[in-house]
Amino acid sequence: MKLLNHLTHPQVGQDFQEWVSLHQDYPYLLNEAALLFESGRYKTLHKTIVVQAPEKLRIERVLLRDPHRSEADIRAIIQKQMPEEEKKARADFILTNDESQMLIPKYWPCTSTCAKWSKSAFL
Repeated sequence: MKLLNHLTHPQVGQDFQEWVSLHQDYPYLLNEAALLFESGRYKTLHKTIVVQAPEKLRIERVLLRDPHRSEADIRAIIQKQMPEEEKKARADFILTNDESQMLIPKYWPCTSTCAKWSKSAFL
């Protein structure tokens, strides 16, 4: 897995930088990445948003999305990831996606703040 990550993450980063250069006219750009902190990609960004959900709900969602995985498989993957509390401590914005409230209204304050920054802050 370390070899796969070593080979994959630099290419993903290069692809993102190419994508950024093609979209320079936008007021801000977003980079969605499941392993943003673990891969070190957060270091190339000016601000980060962590979307969190209760572990039970995350497991249910993965089971629906990836029926070939067992709950034990998913828990093993989660155990290898950075703890949620550490991600939240590193985040500039935290959004909770627990199905108790609509997510988009929570997202707008992030976009309003980002829109105030110059586009050069994201390149």
